[in-house]
Amino acid sequence: MDKNSYVVLRNVLNNQTLELLKLQSKLLEKQKCYKINKYSNEYPFGDTQCPTSFTNYGMLCYEALLILLQPIIEKYADKELLPTYSYMRIYYKNSILQKHTDRPSCEYSATICISIDDKPWDIFFKKCETEHCVSLNPGDLIIYKGQELEHWRDKYDGNEQIQVFLHYVDKNGPNAGLIYDKRPFIGIEK
Repeated sequence: MDKNSYVVLRNVLNNQTLELLKLQSKLLEKQKCYKINKYSNEYPFGDTQCPTSFTNYGMLCYEALLILLQPIIEKYADKELLPTYSYMRIYYKNSILQKHTDRPSCEYSATICISIDDKPWDIFFKKCETEHCVSLNPGDLIIYKGQELEHWRDKYDGNEQIQVFLHYVDKNGPNAGLIYDKRPFIGIEK
């Protein structure tokens, strides 16, 4: 990993894989929204970091991606890693991802752009008072130290963007007990 505690890899996933992941994400969104029939608010599946979004923890296709891409993440992190969990978010128009650092289960993280409208929505990282802006196109991945780097996204002016987040801990570090995010195995909700 470079001196800024992140590295960008381009075209990690091919177009066919991206289309499959986008379709699975949109089907889950439709299924969950259908099940509740009425919305208590416009975005019933957002989270505290980005309330105007649709989120899902541990979606099977992304849990599989967590394992599949682990050797690549390990290579660039220069560490033996243990998988913790995956998280998918569909951002909508005017979404803002709040500035934050990640919890201990996200010692090493990767985010992959699955789909965009027409232009990338930048992600920002801050280390030692220096801000870095990164643009990801579909299939691009950024590996970063989630607990170390404050990160965020400014107001989104597109209509929809899908991102997946893959999280790991150092196998030989103090967070190793967080393997599978304290679940018995990956692929199940917490």
